[in-house]
Amino acid sequence: MKNRSEIELIALIMRTALNDTTITKMKYRLCLSHNQLIKYLLILRENEMLEQHNYEEQTFIATDKGRYFLHVYMELNELSTSVACKRNIIAHSYHALLTNTHIIRNAIYCIRYLLITIRSIV
Repeated sequence: MKNRSEIELIALIMRTALNDTTITKMKYRLCLSHNQLIKYLLILRENEMLEQHNYEEQTFIATDKGRYFLHVYMELNELSTSVACKRNIIAHSYHALLTNTHIIRNAIYCIRYLLITIRSIV
């Protein structure tokens, strides 16, 4: 599994907590140790992004603030992915242009030759 940033882990926790979910379900869905999950749950509760819904079953649910955070995070993630994709397209196009310059030069040479030939005929 790839290394996830803290902000990514928080977003994943918030996504799993959109509906009532237990610590055990979160732990297994996110592949986190109990101590790691507890650390993040404390941070989220302190920032009023998550609330404990049922103390006996230890279920948690995202608050409106947590849902808003998740919404903004997902939008930013989409935008950054889109920008990265466009950068890759531009880089590949530029590379293709540079590697195919000889083809363009040959095409220009052929066009010039055709123009000269056509002008000499007319």
